[in-house]
Amino acid sequence: MHYKVSVIIPVYNVEQYLEQCLDSIVNQTLKEVEIIIVDDGSKDRSREIVDEYEEKYADVFSIHKEHKGPGAARNSGMSCAHGDYLYFMDSDDCLDINALERLYQVASQEGLDLVLFSGKAFTEDKDLKDIVSRFRYLRTRHLNKVMSGKDGFLLTHSDGEYMTSLCIRFYDRSYLKKINIEFNEDIIHEDEDFGFLSLVMADKVEIIGDIFFSRRIRINSIMTSKQGKRRIEGYMYAWNRVMEFCCDCEWNSEEKKELVLFAVKYLFCMTKSYCEADKEERRECRDIIDLLDSIIRETYLNYNHLLSCKKILQMNLFVINKQVYIILHKVFWRIKKLLYTED
Repeated sequence: MHYKVSVIIPVYNVEQYLEQCLDSIVNQTLKEVEIIIVDDGSKDRSREIVDEYEEKYADVFSIHKEHKGPGAARNSGMSCAHGDYLYFMDSDDCLDINALERLYQVASQEGLDLVLFSGKAFTEDKDLKDIVSRFRYLRTRHLNKVMSGKDGFLLTHSDGEYMTSLCIRFYDRSYLKKINIEFNEDIIHEDEDFGFLSLVMADKVEIIGDIFFSRRIRINSIMTSKQGKRRIEGYMYAWNRVMEFCCDCEWNSEEKKELVLFAVKYLFCMTKSYCEADKEERRECRDIIDLLDSIIRETYLNYNHLLSCKKILQMNLFVINKQVYIILHKVFWRIKKLLYTED
């Protein structure tokens, strides 16, 4: 069969949610779909569930490998995909059953490298209901217009609607092969630089407002757990990749300012992660944080046109007195949690 879409699903210890996720893919209205499930060394019943679906459905294919993380799992899936287009699915989430048919129609009619669409967050955990609103996947602006990836980035970032999540993106597989991009297998947040570079290098992109994706917010996922040093290292890698692109690209000075503002968010995420780490983790991160201090100073000196940026002012306080910054950070988040917690 000629597959129109390959869906790549990394799986690791998600037996509670996996069948709901897989059902949302095998029941898609588009039938020419190849489903590649990469079992990343699961220790629970996930592997058994994957095997059951492979036996039941002719277009489901499994890869079983030792645990190396989602980046390695996605790379394995990409290396054996045959579809014209690629969709990266997370194994604890769900996709509307009409999604792939609609996305294929949009992408193929316009010859797009990438389609960006909308999603929503939900949780079944009462303890997480107050943070669901922080996860925003709704696209409301610049809809249904074909543009370059560069313009797509500049418009969505300046309007506060840039979103990294691969689960609200639909890729032309030949485009990803052309730009020779893959995931860093040694870090978490491996989707940050992949998402950024695969957008800004695209020739033709379209944003649609359809809400096809449902993200489950749960305890102990990569998104909700602290991760300490690994999270800080992931954000540092993303910072470096964006700034390398900024130095090498031929964008004008105003466009490069937007790139720097975008990169600054990773520095802010690093300081936030440092504040949330325990004392032992902070000691482990000392070398990285010393490097972060120098980067913040460089940002302050070389990009003084950004001094009005609240995040840079906050990070300068981080350089001056980390203990004060940590205390203020914790107080801020406690107050915010109180304000958003329902009675």
